[in-house]
Amino acid sequence: MLEGFVSGGDVVQGLKYGRWDGGRCRCVGLRRRVSVSQIAGLRMCKVGGEGGPEQDGSRAGRVAGWGRKIWEKVSQPVVMTGPAKWVVIGLAPLLVAFNLSLVAVGVVVAATDAGREMPSLLTQVREKVTLFDLILEDIAAGFVEEVDLDKFFETGMNAMLSELDPYTQFENESQTRDLSLLTDGRYGGVGLVIALHPSREHEIVVVNAFEDYAWKRGVRPGDTLVSVDGMLVKELKTEKVSELLRGPPGSVVHIAVRREGLKEPIEVLLPRSEVKVHDVSAYGLIGNPSDEIGYIKLHSFGANAALDMKTALENLRSDKLRGLVLDLRGNPGGLLNAAVEVAECFVPRDSIIVSAKGRVMGLDTVYRSENEPVVPPSVRLVVLVDGTTASASEILSGAVQDYDLGVIVGSRTYGKGLIQNIEHLPYDTSLKFTVGRYYTPSGRCLQDKKYAEGKVVVVEDSERKAFKTKNGRTVMDAGGIVPDVELPASKMSELENALSEQGLFFLYANRFAASHKDLDRITEITQETYQDFQNFVRNEASFVYRTRFDEGINSLETALKNAGFSVASGEVGDVKKAVQEELVDEFSNQRKSIEDRLLDAIQGRYLPESKKIMTLLPRDNQVQKALDILRSPFSYSALLNPSEGKPLRKGMSSLFPGDNFRFRN
Repeated sequence: MLEGFVSGGDVVQGLKYGRWDGGRCRCVGLRRRVSVSQIAGLRMCKVGGEGGPEQDGSRAGRVAGWGRKIWEKVSQPVVMTGPAKWVVIGLAPLLVAFNLSLVAVGVVVAATDAGREMPSLLTQVREKVTLFDLILEDIAAGFVEEVDLDKFFETGMNAMLSELDPYTQFENESQTRDLSLLTDGRYGGVGLVIALHPSREHEIVVVNAFEDYAWKRGVRPGDTLVSVDGMLVKELKTEKVSELLRGPPGSVVHIAVRREGLKEPIEVLLPRSEVKVHDVSAYGLIGNPSDEIGYIKLHSFGANAALDMKTALENLRSDKLRGLVLDLRGNPGGLLNAAVEVAECFVPRDSIIVSAKGRVMGLDTVYRSENEPVVPPSVRLVVLVDGTTASASEILSGAVQDYDLGVIVGSRTYGKGLIQNIEHLPYDTSLKFTVGRYYTPSGRCLQDKKYAEGKVVVVEDSERKAFKTKNGRTVMDAGGIVPDVELPASKMSELENALSEQGLFFLYANRFAASHKDLDRITEITQETYQDFQNFVRNEASFVYRTRFDEGINSLETALKNAGFSVASGEVGDVKKAVQEELVDEFSNQRKSIEDRLLDAIQGRYLPESKKIMTLLPRDNQVQKALDILRSPFSYSALLNPSEGKPLRKGMSSLFPGDNFRFRN
């Protein structure tokens, strides 16, 4: 009797298990029965009779036997029944029968009723998977050197999937665990973020300590991890150390950390708990107290996004606010449902928030607001965006812009208009694949790139189509969200890039914290501190003034030397020297932005993340622009109603379109 995985049904929802037992194929938990002729497989072997390929010593028989061994690792089967004589088995990385809405993953069992033919698509899929099966077996068994099968499989699988788009990926066990943080919003651990030390090889440092967890126990960013439960971690990979730190809530873990300026390591007993990953990283009142303007930093759209947003709005007493700044800068997106639930805080009830189209999702899946908004229409709203604002963030900002609910400020967003589904696979792995495109309420798809056969084609401005907002303003599709007020953040200079990539801000903050006992009084970078930082950088033996031009300059210099152009190659050396000299001048030219980064790193040694974010806002030019807009009802109204330019009256409901408002598609 053979056992294996089967998943599918009218709606693809995850893995189900099955066993062959005569009769029809019954998949417990699916919405319908499917006959055995509707399931594709890989390798033929006879069941309940003699002379099948598994018994004849042929290669097919060997593969069938190999598939049986793999099958023995599969547990918790349900029953599959049917009268077929032939069963197909093998290792299938992914087998999809699109026309039947059936997906079979892992070790697959399939069979055919007597005399019935497989659909041509299933036959083609079976042939390709059979080839993959044979190639993997041959390489594993006969390549001249032993092959890391996990790495080999992942490389081949992702190379195949990359032909579709960059978002369709096979996720290994570690990556799947990270994805679960997004979907679950919590994990069992101590609330630490760790990484390799920027200058000392094989050492692991604390990058962030969550304020309700490890921070409360005294662990700080910059601490070097020495041991976990007595085990030295110096030579361990970060993934292994993360496993040591995580564990069931209620247990404890003993760690030792080394802090610059102290001779002996610090011993800390950390209780493991259910760590909640907050999507709102900071909120509070900004500007003058009389402004009554709130600020919320939403850095992701995970499972807790809507709850975190509502909590922040409640604590800010949103019904009493005059204005609100919603910061989506650096927010890469997350869950579609989370975007819809957060948008419900702002858009009127029964309004379309987003629609989606795709082969599996249908021609028009519409998501509407089911609740009254938390933020009343009298509260003026500014949404901050930038080039890393993407996906779910663009769904929210797109709805705000289309309904003229607020002013978008910043730079053009990323332009990701695709939706991915996460399908859980055997062995704690998963498949993330694109299933549809989403559209804002006005009908815009914000996707700025097209993918075909591994090639990327950027949508040109001339190809973009015009749409109208609720107040009649013209907005464009493709290319992301274009802000109503464009105010790009200052670009990171070549020097800042070099300092950041080589960890010099991080390292100097460690040294600074070790020599200053009054860290909580540091609110700005003095001339003395800035000069000390420059001296630190120049004396740091590991620091190299690397720029994005270096590779090109070095290649040109080498090519000229190899071609015999010695004079020209020498002049290239002069160019390299000139670039280095200009980099040094950047300390003066880019002082403000370098000081901001330095202050951020230093404050991270004594302020938790939420307070650090709020402290830096007065130095943020985009936040200050948002405040200017919100303080002026006339300016705010003119941006959203360019033909009128009249200030909004308190309680004015014209921002809410209601059922009678329709967008064209």
